[in-house]
Amino acid sequence: MSGTAQARGARAGAGERAGHTGRPARTERAAHTAHTAHTAHTAHTEHTEHTEHTGSGTDRAGRSGAGARHTDRAGAEHTGTRHPHPHETQARKTMSVPLRFRLNEEDVEVHVQDPGAPLLDVLRHDLGLTGTKSGCAIGYCGACTVIVDGEAVPSCLQMAGLVEGRDVRTVEGLGGPDGLDPVQRAFVDKAGFQCGFCTPGHIMALRALLDGDPEPGEERLRETVDGNYCRCTGYVKILAAAREAVALETAGPGAPGRDAGEGER
Repeated sequence: MSGTAQARGARAGAGERAGHTGRPARTERAAHTAHTAHTAHTAHTEHTEHTEHTGSGTDRAGRSGAGARHTDRAGAEHTGTRHPHPHETQARKTMSVPLRFRLNEEDVEVHVQDPGAPLLDVLRHDLGLTGTKSGCAIGYCGACTVIVDGEAVPSCLQMAGLVEGRDVRTVEGLGGPDGLDPVQRAFVDKAGFQCGFCTPGHIMALRALLDGDPEPGEERLRETVDGNYCRCTGYVKILAAAREAVALETAGPGAPGRDAGEGER
């Protein structure tokens, strides 16, 4: 082989070896290292953000849960629980809307975040009046019935903001120094309840009926009772209580209840 051919063979062999061990190999390793570091950094960042928002994480002993400790890239140990900034708390207060209305013969003012929220939620959660029950949330069952300006309404459908300046009565507002309201007394005397969940709604619906007509006929009583769903009693005792309520209402304050069996048919 001539010297020229040998030189060319040597250069080709060197080039082939360089393809495995030279600059291209170092470049590939560097790219792989950079990708690995980027992936680890991204995973750590996502974990840190998730921990700050959810309060979950794993502490040094391997325990996981809310408020667990973890260590950031600087080696500082801290908890994952996130506390609202004072400005956030103030902003939430600023965003609330004052709602003023008359409730059970008293003027009240409550700050609500959403005036479009159901009156039921304001009564139960903001004002603590849990006698009004949450049932179907679609205005069908009658368990959440309250009286607004003399009319029986399902408070699950009544927008809270629309009771501004109006008069609202709940079951907690019935009765007084002289004892139970006649409708309440009638339900006790006639045992017009079983589990009791639907009872406040029945009482408020009948109270609204008697406020408008102290002597309703049987048909109106049945229509009113039918508007409130009961799973337990079969309505016989509830109808008996409705008739007793009419009798007590027309008899006036202080009238004694009738015998338990009278009027049940």
